Amino acid sequence: REKRFEDFNTKYKEELGLYRANQHNKIFKYSETKSEYKEILKEFLGFLHKNSVKPIIVIFPTSKYYLKNIKLEYRQFFDNLLNEIKKESNIKVIDLRDSSFGFDDTDFIDADHLNEEGSINATNYLKKFIKDIWFNLQHWGRINEYK
Repeated sequence: REKRFEDFNTKYKEELGLYRANQHNKIFKYSETKSEYKEILKEFLGFLHKNSVKPIIVIFPTSKYYLKNIKLEYRQFFDNLLNEIKKESNIKVIDLRDSSFGFDDTDFIDADHLNEEGSINATNYLKKFIKDIWFNLQHWGRINEYK
């Protein structure tokens, strides 16, 4: 069998997490990039709204080795941007980064991407969230909001 992320020793996983987080941390230092990301996302959401599409933004989990090395400012910028967009656009956000979902090393192909098993687990959580959203809309007679 191929070597899997879970098979690597902790030191190597920490090195991988640091390497990948640093790749993303480097991008963050460019303020033009941050503005560009924000505008692209807002334009895309405007396009969806114009075409009567109700988006659901999904934030997938990363390994603890990646998460502990990503700059706090990077995560805060991302979270603030999503909060701003949620207020402006009334979109749903499903955040699977929380450790209570139980993702662990067996769910990752590397420090910041899910493997097949992790993707199946994430899909099962998404199905539950979407079903709950749908049920709540039906229950409260607000189903037309998502048509």
